[in-house]
Amino acid sequence: LPKVAAAPDGSAFISWFDLRGNGYAIYMQHLNPQGEPLFPSQGLLISDHKQATSLTDYDLKCDKDGNAVITFVDYRTGEPDIFIYKISPKGEFLWGKDGIQVSTTSGFETTPKIAITGDGSTTVTWTNFTGGQWVMLQRISPDGKKLWGDNPVYFGDKLEGYEGPQPVPSDSNSVIVVYNIVTGQFPQQNVRIAAEKFTAKGEPRWGKGVVFIQGLGNVMPYTPPPVRADGENGAVIAWHDDRDLDNKMVAYAQKINSNGTFDFPLNGAEVAAGDAPQAGTAAHQGRRHPAVFPRNPVVFIPESQVQGQAAVDLPVVLEEEAELPVAQIHNLVQFPLARIVPRQVLSRVDVEVLADVAYRAGQGRQHVVGHREVAAGLQRA
Repeated sequence: LPKVAAAPDGSAFISWFDLRGNGYAIYMQHLNPQGEPLFPSQGLLISDHKQATSLTDYDLKCDKDGNAVITFVDYRTGEPDIFIYKISPKGEFLWGKDGIQVSTTSGFETTPKIAITGDGSTTVTWTNFTGGQWVMLQRISPDGKKLWGDNPVYFGDKLEGYEGPQPVPSDSNSVIVVYNIVTGQFPQQNVRIAAEKFTAKGEPRWGKGVVFIQGLGNVMPYTPPPVRADGENGAVIAWHDDRDLDNKMVAYAQKINSNGTFDFPLNGAEVAAGDAPQAGTAAHQGRRHPAVFPRNPVVFIPESQVQGQAAVDLPVVLEEEAELPVAQIHNLVQFPLARIVPRQVLSRVDVEVLADVAYRAGQGRQHVVGHREVAAGLQRA
Protein backbone atom coordinates (compact mmCIF):
# COMPACT_ATOMS: atom_id res chain seq x y z
CA LEU A 1 0.00 0.00 0.00
CA PRO A 2 1.53 3.35 -0.98
CA LYS A 3 1.75 6.06 1.68
CA VAL A 4 1.82 9.82 1.18
CA ALA A 5 3.06 12.50 3.60
CA ALA A 6 2.96 16.24 2.87
CA ALA A 7 5.89 18.41 3.98
CA PRO A 8 5.60 21.98 5.31
CA ASP A 9 7.23 23.44 2.18
CA GLY A 10 4.60 21.98 -0.16
CA SER A 11 6.66 18.98 -1.21
CA ALA A 12 5.60 15.39 -0.57
CA PHE A 13 7.07 12.01 0.32
CA ILE A 14 5.66 8.81 -1.17
CA SER A 15 6.64 5.31 -0.01
CA TRP A 16 5.85 1.84 -1.31
CA PHE A 17 6.99 -1.79 -1.34
CA ASP A 18 7.91 -3.55 -4.57
CA LEU A 19 9.48 -6.79 -5.77
CA ARG A 20 12.16 -5.55 -8.17
CA GLY A 21 14.82 -7.51 -6.22
CA ASN A 22 14.69 -10.91 -4.56
CA GLY A 23 11.87 -9.99 -2.22
CA TYR A 24 9.87 -7.08 -0.91
CA ALA A 25 11.88 -3.89 -0.39
CA ILE A 26 10.64 -0.46 0.64
CA TYR A 27 11.34 2.65 -1.42
CA MET A 28 10.63 6.37 -1.10
CA GLN A 29 10.31 9.30 -3.46
CA HIS A 30 10.34 13.03 -2.65
CA LEU A 31 8.50 15.41 -4.96
CA ASN A 32 9.00 19.15 -4.98
CA PRO A 33 5.94 21.43 -5.27
CA GLN A 34 6.23 21.28 -9.07
CA GLY A 35 5.96 17.48 -9.08
CA GLU A 36 9.61 16.87 -9.91
CA PRO A 37 11.32 13.88 -8.21
CA LEU A 38 14.17 14.82 -5.88
CA PHE A 39 15.32 11.27 -5.18
CA PRO A 40 16.49 8.78 -7.84
CA SER A 41 13.91 8.35 -10.61
CA GLN A 42 12.87 4.87 -9.44
CA GLY A 43 12.89 5.81 -5.79
CA LEU A 44 15.35 5.81 -2.88
CA LEU A 45 15.89 2.36 -1.38
CA ILE A 46 15.08 2.58 2.33
CA SER A 47 15.46 -1.07 3.28
CA ASP A 48 15.90 -4.40 1.52
CA HIS A 49 16.28 -6.41 4.71
CA LYS A 50 14.53 -9.77 4.80
CA GLN A 51 10.76 -9.58 4.52
CA ALA A 52 7.91 -12.04 4.73
CA THR A 53 6.10 -13.11 1.56
CA SER A 54 3.11 -11.06 2.75
CA LEU A 55 3.17 -7.59 4.24
CA THR A 56 1.43 -5.93 7.16
CA ASP A 57 0.52 -2.26 7.25
CA TYR A 58 3.13 0.40 8.04
CA ASP A 59 3.23 4.17 8.43
CA LEU A 60 4.78 7.33 6.98
CA LYS A 61 4.66 10.85 8.44
CA CYS A 62 6.51 14.13 7.90
CA ASP A 63 7.86 16.21 10.80
CA LYS A 64 7.88 20.00 11.16
CA ASP A 65 11.42 20.16 9.73
CA GLY A 66 10.39 18.46 6.52
CA ASN A 67 11.90 15.04 7.29
CA ALA A 68 10.08 11.82 6.48
CA VAL A 69 9.62 9.33 9.33
CA ILE A 70 8.73 5.80 8.27
CA THR A 71 8.16 2.65 10.32
CA PHE A 72 7.59 -0.95 9.21
CA VAL A 73 8.11 -4.60 10.12
CA ASP A 74 10.90 -6.79 8.76
CA TYR A 75 12.67 -10.05 9.62
CA ARG A 76 16.32 -9.00 9.75
CA THR A 77 16.61 -10.37 13.32
CA GLY A 78 14.97 -13.68 12.38
CA GLU A 79 11.54 -12.70 13.71
CA PRO A 80 9.16 -9.83 12.95
CA ASP A 81 10.41 -6.65 14.63
CA ILE A 82 9.56 -2.96 14.29
CA PHE A 83 12.08 -0.54 12.74
CA ILE A 84 11.92 3.20 12.15
CA TYR A 85 13.90 5.54 9.86
CA LYS A 86 14.13 9.31 9.49
CA ILE A 87 14.95 10.53 5.97
CA SER A 88 15.92 14.14 5.25
CA PRO A 89 14.59 16.08 2.24
CA LYS A 90 17.95 15.34 0.56
CA GLY A 91 17.65 11.60 1.16
CA GLU A 92 20.02 11.41 4.13
CA PHE A 93 19.48 8.61 6.65
CA LEU A 94 19.36 10.71 9.83
CA TRP A 95 18.92 7.72 12.16
CA GLY A 96 21.52 5.55 10.44
CA LYS A 97 21.45 3.42 7.32
CA ASP A 98 19.62 0.62 9.17
CA GLY A 99 17.32 2.86 11.19
CA ILE A 100 16.39 2.13 14.80
CA GLN A 101 15.03 -1.16 16.12
CA VAL A 102 12.01 -0.01 18.07
CA SER A 103 10.88 -3.36 19.45
CA THR A 104 13.11 -5.56 21.58
CA THR A 105 10.49 -8.05 22.73
CA SER A 106 10.04 -11.51 21.24
CA GLY A 107 7.00 -12.82 19.45
CA PHE A 108 4.96 -11.73 16.46
CA GLU A 109 4.78 -7.94 16.18
CA THR A 110 2.84 -6.10 13.53
CA THR A 111 1.25 -2.95 12.09
CA PRO A 112 3.34 -0.08 13.50
CA LYS A 113 1.85 3.43 13.47
CA ILE A 114 3.41 6.76 14.41
CA ALA A 115 2.44 10.17 15.79
CA ILE A 116 4.83 13.13 15.80
CA THR A 117 4.22 15.44 18.76
CA GLY A 118 4.90 19.15 19.16
CA ASP A 119 8.48 18.71 20.42
CA GLY A 120 9.41 16.73 17.31
CA SER A 121 9.54 13.35 19.05
CA THR A 122 7.87 10.31 17.51
CA THR A 123 5.62 7.87 19.36
CA VAL A 124 5.41 4.44 17.73
CA THR A 125 2.62 1.97 18.51
CA TRP A 126 2.18 -1.65 17.41
CA THR A 127 0.61 -4.96 18.43
CA ASN A 128 2.53 -7.81 20.09
CA PHE A 129 0.97 -11.29 20.06
CA THR A 130 3.04 -12.90 22.83
CA GLY A 131 0.76 -14.56 25.39
CA GLY A 132 -2.20 -12.57 24.15
CA GLN A 133 -2.54 -9.32 22.25
CA TRP A 134 -0.84 -6.23 23.66
CA VAL A 135 -0.59 -2.57 22.71
CA MET A 136 3.08 -1.58 22.63
CA LEU A 137 4.53 1.96 22.62
CA GLN A 138 7.95 3.57 22.31
CA ARG A 139 8.95 7.23 22.04
CA ILE A 140 11.89 8.37 19.91
CA SER A 141 13.57 11.77 20.35
CA PRO A 142 14.27 13.96 17.29
CA ASP A 143 17.91 12.82 17.36
CA GLY A 144 17.02 9.13 17.50
CA LYS A 145 17.16 8.18 21.20
CA LYS A 146 14.64 5.86 22.86
CA LEU A 147 13.09 8.07 25.53
CA TRP A 148 11.45 5.23 27.45
CA GLY A 149 14.50 2.98 27.64
CA ASP A 150 15.27 -0.14 25.64
CA ASN A 151 12.02 -1.84 26.58
CA PRO A 152 8.75 -0.40 25.24
CA VAL A 153 5.69 0.44 27.29
CA TYR A 154 3.01 -2.23 27.00
CA PHE A 155 -0.68 -1.97 27.70
CA GLY A 156 -3.37 -4.65 27.80
CA ASP A 157 -5.18 -7.36 29.69
CA LYS A 158 -4.58 -11.11 29.85
CA LEU A 159 -8.32 -11.76 29.50
CA GLU A 160 -8.83 -9.54 26.45
CA GLY A 161 -6.86 -8.81 23.31
CA TYR A 162 -5.70 -5.24 22.71
CA GLU A 163 -4.74 -4.77 19.07
CA GLY A 164 -4.38 -2.35 16.18
CA PRO A 165 -3.28 0.74 18.16
CA GLN A 166 -3.23 4.04 16.28
CA PRO A 167 -1.78 7.19 17.89
CA VAL A 168 -2.51 10.85 17.23
CA PRO A 169 -0.66 13.78 18.84
CA SER A 170 -2.33 15.60 21.72
CA ASP A 171 -1.41 18.34 24.20
CA SER A 172 1.87 18.51 26.19
CA ASN A 173 3.55 16.03 23.82
CA SER A 174 1.11 13.31 24.80
CA VAL A 175 -0.68 10.96 22.40
CA ILE A 176 -4.19 9.55 22.19
CA VAL A 177 -4.08 5.88 21.18
CA VAL A 178 -7.18 4.25 19.69
CA TYR A 179 -7.26 0.44 19.65
CA ASN A 180 -9.57 -2.57 19.41
CA ILE A 181 -10.46 -4.76 22.39
CA VAL A 182 -11.15 -8.34 21.31
CA THR A 183 -12.74 -11.18 23.28
CA GLY A 184 -13.50 -14.71 22.10
CA GLN A 185 -11.88 -16.82 19.41
CA PHE A 186 -12.22 -16.84 15.64
CA PRO A 187 -14.82 -16.83 14.17
CA GLN A 188 -16.75 -15.71 17.26
CA GLN A 189 -14.75 -12.66 18.29
CA ASN A 190 -16.49 -9.69 19.81
CA VAL A 191 -14.75 -6.39 19.06
CA ARG A 192 -15.09 -3.02 20.76
CA ILE A 193 -13.12 0.19 20.22
CA ALA A 194 -11.38 2.00 23.08
CA ALA A 195 -8.91 4.83 23.61
CA GLU A 196 -6.20 5.76 26.10
CA LYS A 197 -4.08 8.87 26.47
CA PHE A 198 -0.36 8.47 27.22
CA THR A 199 1.80 11.25 28.61
CA ALA A 200 5.25 12.14 27.29
CA LYS A 201 6.58 9.76 29.97
CA GLY A 202 4.46 6.85 28.73
CA GLU A 203 1.97 6.98 31.59
CA PRO A 204 -1.74 6.24 30.93
CA ARG A 205 -4.01 9.13 31.85
CA TRP A 206 -7.59 7.87 31.49
CA GLY A 207 -7.46 4.46 33.18
CA LYS A 208 -7.21 1.00 31.72
CA GLY A 209 -9.68 0.51 28.88
CA VAL A 210 -12.42 2.68 30.39
CA VAL A 211 -12.90 5.15 27.52
CA PHE A 212 -14.90 3.21 24.96
CA ILE A 213 -15.34 4.77 21.54
CA GLN A 214 -17.75 1.92 20.84
CA GLY A 215 -18.57 -0.24 23.85
CA LEU A 216 -21.49 -2.22 22.39
CA GLY A 217 -19.40 -4.71 20.47
CA ASN A 218 -19.96 -6.36 17.08
CA VAL A 219 -17.41 -4.13 15.39
CA MET A 220 -16.01 -5.81 12.28
CA PRO A 221 -12.94 -7.92 13.27
CA TYR A 222 -9.52 -7.32 11.71
CA THR A 223 -10.42 -3.78 10.67
CA PRO A 224 -8.67 -1.15 12.82
CA PRO A 225 -10.75 2.03 12.54
CA PRO A 226 -9.34 5.02 10.63
CA VAL A 227 -8.13 7.63 13.15
CA ARG A 228 -7.05 11.22 12.45
CA ALA A 229 -6.08 14.16 14.61
CA ASP A 230 -8.81 16.78 14.79
CA GLY A 231 -6.44 19.75 15.04
CA GLU A 232 -7.60 20.46 18.60
CA ASN A 233 -5.54 17.82 20.47
CA GLY A 234 -8.31 15.28 19.98
CA ALA A 235 -9.12 12.62 17.41
CA VAL A 236 -11.82 11.62 14.95
CA ILE A 237 -12.53 7.91 14.55
CA ALA A 238 -14.71 6.06 12.02
CA TRP A 239 -15.75 2.41 11.82
CA HIS A 240 -18.56 0.04 10.87
CA ASP A 241 -20.44 -2.40 13.09
CA ASP A 242 -23.51 -4.61 13.29
CA ARG A 243 -24.75 -3.51 16.70
CA ASP A 244 -28.34 -4.35 15.74
CA LEU A 245 -27.39 -7.93 14.80
CA ASP A 246 -29.30 -7.68 11.51
CA ASN A 247 -26.34 -8.63 9.27
CA LYS A 248 -26.10 -5.07 7.96
CA MET A 249 -22.93 -3.13 8.65
CA VAL A 250 -23.45 0.57 9.42
CA ALA A 251 -20.76 3.25 9.46
CA TYR A 252 -20.27 5.44 12.54
CA ALA A 253 -17.97 8.27 13.60
CA GLN A 254 -16.84 9.71 16.93
CA LYS A 255 -14.82 12.73 18.01
CA ILE A 256 -12.89 12.41 21.27
CA ASN A 257 -11.35 15.40 23.02
CA SER A 258 -8.01 15.64 24.83
CA ASN A 259 -9.75 15.13 28.20
CA GLY A 260 -11.49 11.92 27.10
CA THR A 261 -14.95 13.41 26.52
CA PHE A 262 -16.96 13.01 23.31
CA ASP A 263 -18.47 15.54 20.93
CA PHE A 264 -20.70 13.00 19.17
CA PRO A 265 -23.33 10.72 20.79
CA LEU A 266 -22.22 7.83 22.97
CA ASN A 267 -21.02 4.90 20.83
CA GLY A 268 -20.81 7.12 17.77
CA ALA A 269 -22.91 9.13 15.33
CA GLU A 270 -24.33 7.08 12.48
CA VAL A 271 -23.08 8.14 9.07
CA ALA A 272 -25.84 8.71 6.51
CA ALA A 273 -28.58 7.75 8.96
CA GLY A 274 -31.20 9.42 6.79
CA ASP A 275 -30.50 7.26 3.73
CA ALA A 276 -33.10 4.66 2.83
CA PRO A 277 -31.55 2.46 0.10
CA GLN A 278 -33.91 0.23 -1.83
CA ALA A 279 -33.93 -3.44 -0.93
CA GLY A 280 -31.68 -5.49 -3.17
CA THR A 281 -29.38 -2.61 -4.04
CA ALA A 282 -25.68 -2.56 -3.18
CA ALA A 283 -26.17 0.20 -0.61
CA HIS A 284 -28.84 -1.86 1.12
CA GLN A 285 -26.23 -4.48 2.05
CA GLY A 286 -24.51 -2.11 4.46
CA ARG A 287 -22.05 0.72 4.78
CA ARG A 288 -18.52 -0.41 5.46
CA HIS A 289 -14.90 0.75 5.67
CA PRO A 290 -15.41 4.42 6.53
CA ALA A 291 -12.45 6.77 6.09
CA VAL A 292 -11.94 10.09 7.85
CA PHE A 293 -11.09 12.80 5.33
CA PRO A 294 -9.57 16.18 6.06
CA ARG A 295 -11.30 19.13 4.47
CA ASN A 296 -10.22 19.78 0.86
CA PRO A 297 -8.18 16.58 0.77
CA VAL A 298 -5.92 15.34 -1.98
CA VAL A 299 -6.54 11.68 -2.79
CA PHE A 300 -4.32 9.22 -4.64
CA ILE A 301 -6.17 6.33 -6.29
CA PRO A 302 -4.08 3.34 -7.48
CA GLU A 303 -4.41 2.83 -11.22
CA SER A 304 -5.44 -0.78 -10.66
CA GLN A 305 -8.57 0.52 -8.98
CA VAL A 306 -9.31 2.97 -11.76
CA GLN A 307 -8.83 0.50 -14.59
CA GLY A 308 -10.21 -2.61 -12.95
CA GLN A 309 -13.77 -3.75 -12.51
CA ALA A 310 -14.00 -2.67 -8.86
CA ALA A 311 -12.16 -0.62 -6.30
CA VAL A 312 -10.81 -3.09 -3.76
CA ASP A 313 -9.42 -0.62 -1.25
CA LEU A 314 -10.18 2.96 -0.33
CA PRO A 315 -8.01 5.64 -1.92
CA VAL A 316 -4.87 6.88 -0.20
CA VAL A 317 -5.89 10.07 1.62
CA LEU A 318 -3.55 12.77 2.89
CA GLU A 319 -3.23 13.09 6.66
CA GLU A 320 -3.46 16.87 6.43
CA GLU A 321 -5.02 19.42 4.14
CA ALA A 322 -2.41 20.29 1.54
CA GLU A 323 -1.77 20.71 -2.17
CA LEU A 324 0.48 17.95 -3.47
CA PRO A 325 2.46 18.04 -6.69
CA VAL A 326 0.53 16.75 -9.68
CA ALA A 327 2.56 13.75 -10.76
CA GLN A 328 2.30 10.06 -11.44
CA ILE A 329 4.55 7.88 -9.26
CA HIS A 330 4.65 4.25 -10.35
CA ASN A 331 1.00 3.15 -10.25
CA LEU A 332 -0.51 6.21 -8.57
CA VAL A 333 -2.69 8.86 -10.15
CA GLN A 334 -3.94 11.92 -8.34
CA PHE A 335 -7.53 13.10 -7.96
CA PRO A 336 -8.18 16.18 -5.79
CA LEU A 337 -11.56 15.31 -4.27
CA ALA A 338 -12.41 18.97 -3.82
CA ARG A 339 -12.85 19.23 -7.60
CA ILE A 340 -15.10 16.22 -8.02
CA VAL A 341 -18.77 17.12 -8.36
CA PRO A 342 -21.51 14.93 -6.84
CA ARG A 343 -22.42 11.84 -8.87
CA GLN A 344 -19.54 12.30 -11.30
CA VAL A 345 -18.14 8.99 -12.52
CA LEU A 346 -14.36 8.79 -12.83
CA SER A 347 -13.05 5.63 -14.49
CA ARG A 348 -15.50 3.32 -12.73
CA VAL A 349 -14.99 4.91 -9.32
CA ASP A 350 -18.22 6.62 -8.31
CA VAL A 351 -17.72 9.60 -6.02
CA GLU A 352 -21.07 10.86 -4.82
CA VAL A 353 -20.38 13.53 -2.20
CA LEU A 354 -17.24 15.34 -1.02
CA ALA A 355 -17.10 14.65 2.69
CA ASP A 356 -15.10 14.40 5.86
CA VAL A 357 -16.29 10.86 6.58
CA ALA A 358 -16.67 8.49 3.65
CA TYR A 359 -17.78 4.88 3.49
CA ARG A 360 -18.16 2.13 0.93
CA ALA A 361 -21.63 0.79 0.25
CA GLY A 362 -22.50 -2.64 -1.01
CA GLN A 363 -20.66 -5.58 -2.43
CA GLY A 364 -19.02 -6.16 -5.80
CA ARG A 365 -18.43 -2.82 -7.46
CA GLN A 366 -17.59 -0.27 -4.78
CA HIS A 367 -18.90 3.26 -4.38
CA VAL A 368 -17.08 5.88 -2.36
CA VAL A 369 -19.86 7.74 -0.60
CA GLY A 370 -19.63 10.40 2.06
CA HIS A 371 -21.34 12.58 4.61
CA ARG A 372 -19.85 15.34 6.70
CA GLU A 373 -20.06 15.10 10.48
CA VAL A 374 -20.22 18.45 12.29
CA ALA A 375 -19.51 19.16 15.96
CA ALA A 376 -22.75 17.69 17.30
CA GLY A 377 -22.49 14.58 15.16
CA LEU A 378 -25.15 15.74 12.72
CA GLN A 379 -24.80 15.19 9.00
CA ARG A 380 -24.08 17.86 6.47
CA ALA A 381 -23.67 17.14 2.77
